[in-house]
Amino acid sequence: MSQSTSEHRLCERLPLYALPFAVLLFFGSLGLAAALFPKQYDWRYRVISNLLSPRDAPHFFWIPCIGIALAGILLIPFARLVSRRLRAVSRPVARVAAGGFYLGFGLLILSAMIVPQHIHPVLGFPRLHEMLARSSAVAIGIGMIACCVCGILDGRRAEGVQRALYPSLAALWLAFTALPLAVLAGCGAMFLFVRMQPQFAVEHHSWMRHSLLFHLGFWEWIGTVVVFAFIATTTLLLPRSPRPSIEPAGRALTPRPSALRRA
Repeated sequence: MSQSTSEHRLCERLPLYALPFAVLLFFGSLGLAAALFPKQYDWRYRVISNLLSPRDAPHFFWIPCIGIALAGILLIPFARLVSRRLRAVSRPVARVAAGGFYLGFGLLILSAMIVPQHIHPVLGFPRLHEMLARSSAVAIGIGMIACCVCGILDGRRAEGVQRALYPSLAALWLAFTALPLAVLAGCGAMFLFVRMQPQFAVEHHSWMRHSLLFHLGFWEWIGTVVVFAFIATTTLLLPRSPRPSIEPAGRALTPRPSALRRA
């Protein structure tokens, strides 16, 4: 076996090897920080940034900072995996997907290294951590949408043409991506409704305050789980090579030219 072949196989398998450690570092560090949080940490109402804040968790904020940064580094090979294996469907869309994931994971690492500052601005930005975290979410969302586009394009291939993706994978991509988009659209519509009808917010202030639908922390955790589910599903189900096509009934298989020469 040549050295280039060994390196290629290692690059192909690296995301699969790195994924469990990334999940353990990300959620393990957050879980430990939540257990050590000075006040009771309720994930349904508190945002993830509270665990990384020197003000809210002065003695243990560095634990999730290190865990999330290392998890982001381990997720980088996933972007290369997407780029290599989606080329068979569409090279431009594969580049968009890989670029979204590369950018998203890079911004995730930066958001973990730049902790939330509630008083002093960082590099002239008052809430640089929040801006990096939200930009990371947007970039990863673009990567997920690009994967869905590849799934749709692959499903529209003509009968008898090789398909590069499993239909079940494309369906899971759509499910994982449609859920956050639907939530985002619903929250945006509710926000606009409240801005246009302020009396509604005044009359239903108590209900909106205690409802999970109006707490960013709840949707942050849900969205994080969905993103990791998307990454895990893609890593496990994305074919290493284009799947063999099924010939329509009654069509004879045409032998390859190389087989005819050998005969």
